Amino acid sequence: MARNSSGTYSLPAGNPVVTQTPISSVWANNTLSDIATALTDSLSRSGDGGMLAELEIVDGDVSAPGLSFADEPSSGLYRAAAGDLRFAVLGTDAFGIGSDQLIAYGTSNAQFDFIEGDAAANNRRWRLRASGEGFDGLVVNDANSSTTVWLAVERTANTVDSVELTATDIVATGNLAVSGNLTVSGSVIGVGVARIKAKGSATSRTNDTVTADPDLTLTVVAGTYLVDLNLRVGFGAASGVPGLDYGLSIPGTPTGVVNPIYFNNSDSTVELGTQGADPEARLTHNDAGSDFVVQTSFYAVIGSGGTLALSWAQDTTNANATTLRAGSSMTVTRLA
Repeated sequence: MARNSSGTYSLPAGNPVVTQTPISSVWANNTLSDIATALTDSLSRSGDGGMLAELEIVDGDVSAPGLSFADEPSSGLYRAAAGDLRFAVLGTDAFGIGSDQLIAYGTSNAQFDFIEGDAAANNRRWRLRASGEGFDGLVVNDANSSTTVWLAVERTANTVDSVELTATDIVATGNLAVSGNLTVSGSVIGVGVARIKAKGSATSRTNDTVTADPDLTLTVVAGTYLVDLNLRVGFGAASGVPGLDYGLSIPGTPTGVVNPIYFNNSDSTVELGTQGADPEARLTHNDAGSDFVVQTSFYAVIGSGGTLALSWAQDTTNANATTLRAGSSMTVTRLA
């Protein structure tokens, strides 16, 4: 008779035997044959033979998975609920599989790694990680000893508070719509995008060595730019000594440079010229201790990326400082 559909084995007909009944060869052969059939249908502990139908196991739970290991009985696979399969490691959920989802569990840093086998060395491992109210995307070296975050998302309940992308280049193909404020700390990339750099504190100089202002600098990519300067300049001496030399330091060799269009105080004069390949202007004055507002525009086609800066100095070295006041600004707009 072997086993029924529930796996219960029952002896064949003629069993159990009756006391003081002669042993019959028919009974012995039939009974032993039936037992042999049942044993053959059993799964060998030593791995002889394989299953001929699905293997059904007990559901189990997180501390005693239905399919576990002799040397680690709290690790394995169990069925938490209908359509909810989970893998436990040392009695803790590690990840789960649902009918339409894959879930990574963790008490503080739930993470899931993707390992691309045919990628180049140290380009194989990608990681997604959830920690507190944050969700990160990371690139990881092969040894799993060094990581770099390229995506950082912060949330409050069902509201996404911030999304930060970190990369050498971030390219948007097609239209990019932004509702709300857009803060950019890298290059001016988008055509029509204007960036403003402003001085939070004054800078004073007492020499004629033209160098970049510490505040009015910006990293740019190749393109066509309009640069608008709004400068508050203070002089410490009268009668034009010292004046102000100022211009743009432009990466590479710019083409199509148009010298400044300027606003001139009645007590000052502006001379136009060049500072190497860069546009330049010179401001002289007639009043000591006065502040002048200089509004100047430059247009240039920049052939290679780099640092665009307002560079300036006194026109002649003088102990009476020439000062670029706080509130001075440089607005850079990419035209093409």
